[in-house]
Amino acid sequence: MVTRHFITILSFCLLTNYLFGQNTSSTNTNSDRREIIKSVDTSANNKFKSSYAITRDTLNVFPDSVIIEGELLDYTTIGFSCGVLCGCGTLKIKLARQYDHYKQAYIYVGVPCLNTLSKKLQNKTKWTLYKLPLSDNSCYWTEVPMNKFDTKGLPFYTLTKYDKAN
Repeated sequence: MVTRHFITILSFCLLTNYLFGQNTSSTNTNSDRREIIKSVDTSANNKFKSSYAITRDTLNVFPDSVIIEGELLDYTTIGFSCGVLCGCGTLKIKLARQYDHYKQAYIYVGVPCLNTLSKKLQNKTKWTLYKLPLSDNSCYWTEVPMNKFDTKGLPFYTLTKYDKAN
């Protein structure tokens, strides 16, 4: 009897992992997995449909990292916890002053699995940011990114340095 329950639970776990587990292979299954968002959260699905792309510095004209001062102006959360789906939220930061190495008025930041905005991020004024590498195709940036900001081509930065190359 105990063995039967164990096998049933193990089978359920394996099936769940097969159906909803994160795919680390290089094949793109995003279009199939994005359909799941409709059943997870309708409002998140509507946000995603109107979401802008997570832009990168394809011409390598922006600094790889910046230390800036600025105020969090606005943000987007993904609307659900990462697990079944993987995504990111975004921050729009208004710079306190113009910098020689970054002359824009705003900088945009992608935050993996940003479901709620912490007090620490709300009150942050000094930022060390790292440019999102072109080679990083993690699910955060490609599967279900939630971004309401039209960056007009400015690249996204992150709070953590990602050296992932696929």
